[in-house]
Amino acid sequence: MAFCVIDDLTDQKRQEERLQEMEAEWKENQMRACFSLAMPHFLCNALGSIQEILLEHPRYASSLIGDLIVHLRGCIQAVRNGSLISFHQELDQIKAYVNIEKMRFGGKLKVCYDIETDGFSVPPLSIQPLVENAICHGIFGRGTAGGMVTIRTREKQGFWMTEIADDGIGFHMDTGKGQAGRPCPCSTTQESVMFRIEKAVHGTVQIESTVGIGTRVTVLIPKEKNV
Repeated sequence: MAFCVIDDLTDQKRQEERLQEMEAEWKENQMRACFSLAMPHFLCNALGSIQEILLEHPRYASSLIGDLIVHLRGCIQAVRNGSLISFHQELDQIKAYVNIEKMRFGGKLKVCYDIETDGFSVPPLSIQPLVENAICHGIFGRGTAGGMVTIRTREKQGFWMTEIADDGIGFHMDTGKGQAGRPCPCSTTQESVMFRIEKAVHGTVQIESTVGIGTRVTVLIPKEKNV
């Protein structure tokens, strides 16, 4: 009888582990599907904007094409293998994306890089989507008023901290809805990032937001899990 109970518990544990693996695989596939759907739209907008300035500002256009290549390469790397990369590499990806969005939206967008440390690793395209949310759903939601996104890193006791803060439209934390009761379109991205940070580096993602004030997302990565 004792052997039967042990066998049953072992089988149950294996089933639970398999379910967790299936859930992780499903979420990873969902992330890849989101990238696949969003990329053509972003690519068309970026190339269209570059085309408009190509004749009058060829050097600037050439620089932006370089940024676009960096961004696309990072997306391909994230979809193909997902191995950890240095934060410095992720920051290059972020800057490339920001440069393209600044070109598209002009003086409405300001970005501050307050980087004190980059000596840690992250999953590819784990921080960049948070910056993208801050820009697309926070700042550009303000219309012509524009706004500021701040990207900050700090070395805390036992943690590497990355913070993405914006002074955009914000949303209600209890309902996940923004102004006029509209659902926040960034929740799916945030859930995907939270899952990947937790799975890959045992980190946590904290979100604070106030309607009309802005949003702050803080990523904490334990040092002992990030060597």
